[in-house]
Amino acid sequence: SFLAALFHFLDFSDNDYIQLFSVALIYAMQMNQGINKELLNSVQFHGKNSEEKDFYNTELVDKYIRLITAGCQYASRVRLVTLELLIVSLKLMVVNKDNVSILKDGQLAALEGAREDSTLILRNFYKSEEIFLDMFE
Repeated sequence: SFLAALFHFLDFSDNDYIQLFSVALIYAMQMNQGINKELLNSVQFHGKNSEEKDFYNTELVDKYIRLITAGCQYASRVRLVTLELLIVSLKLMVVNKDNVSILKDGQLAALEGAREDSTLILRNFYKSEEIFLDMFE
């Protein structure tokens, strides 16, 4: 089916070409006001117009987190645009209207681990590359 194909494309291999397309399509479905809210809620893809966010598609969020984690590794081939779109789409699914996350503890821990990995990589560049400072001046 269509959703099974989208989920399959989110499996990261070597580069993120197919994953970016899949995430962009899911994000477009989340943002499109012409798509029936009940249809999105039935597959647990919460979007911009979703009112209740008490649950979410855990399989999709797990695939998002794996892709985010892969993007936060040294010499990753996941582009920043893919990471940005993943984060925006993920927020639409798991942050309710009160701006509170409904992520499970294990998933939140995995995201925090990815953030720490990316901070460590960035810190190494900051210490070793004087060009890094020049980029921000």
